[in-house]
Amino acid sequence: MKTVREYKLITQSFANPLITSKDVWRERSSVVLREQSIDGDVFYGEIAPVRNFPQQASISSILREAESWMNFSNASNLKTIMPALSCMNSEIWEMKYEEQKEILPCQIFDLKNPLPKSRTIKRKIGLLPLREEIEIITKWISELNSNVKVRLDPNGAFSVSDLMNWIEAFANEPKLEFIEQPLPVEQLDEIMAIAEESNVPLALDESIIEMGGPQRLFDMGWRGFYVLKPTLLSDWGEMLDFVRKWKDLCVFSSVFESPFGYEALLRTCIYSDIDPGISRNIYIG
Repeated sequence: MKTVREYKLITQSFANPLITSKDVWRERSSVVLREQSIDGDVFYGEIAPVRNFPQQASISSILREAESWMNFSNASNLKTIMPALSCMNSEIWEMKYEEQKEILPCQIFDLKNPLPKSRTIKRKIGLLPLREEIEIITKWISELNSNVKVRLDPNGAFSVSDLMNWIEAFANEPKLEFIEQPLPVEQLDEIMAIAEESNVPLALDESIIEMGGPQRLFDMGWRGFYVLKPTLLSDWGEMLDFVRKWKDLCVFSSVFESPFGYEALLRTCIYSDIDPGISRNIYIG
């Protein structure tokens, strides 16, 4: 028996468009790699690029590299599929039963289901004029149960002035867990400076991809939250080592992978103590 490699393009449609400050997302495409070893063990990895995120390859370039990988080309030439290759070689596939635990996911806010069923809920912001949106979010949060935690995500759409207005408005709001990636990735210095004085916790997301992983940001002094999207990171071993040390700061998050990448994501969630953003309810079927 010999090692067998395969890859497949998977496209999934959302039940309702996912609206962010930068995009309206109706479907997502990703590429899944599958390898069966000479011992019969099977491993999966997925490349699920996200539009408007840093350093994201096109599906066409990913497919070219997947073809090369399937034909056992030199791994040093395979840059865009490194997140999948690192996943396939990760320790997550060796987990024992006693390592399992219940995962309590963060819910994505949906206008059709405005009241959360989870203890944590994430809502996209940066979609309306500043004052109007702050007023809407303030009222919405006030109507939530006291035990619910809220994550607000403008996907880097704020200016420094916008962020300061949000911090002022929610400085005394105990239900707000954090504001995620409030400024564009090129304004990392400003985010870090504001975070040191902010009464509202902040999180980084796109900046982690831009920097190549969480450790570099930690070395630069970031002590806020880290929203980790494993399918976009090229070194799963480094990522998991970091989460082991800072499990109370690390949030695992989906980029709406296929069921294969989703299983890998679920396996990473055992390392963090914070509710992950892993919902797949937005898909048709």
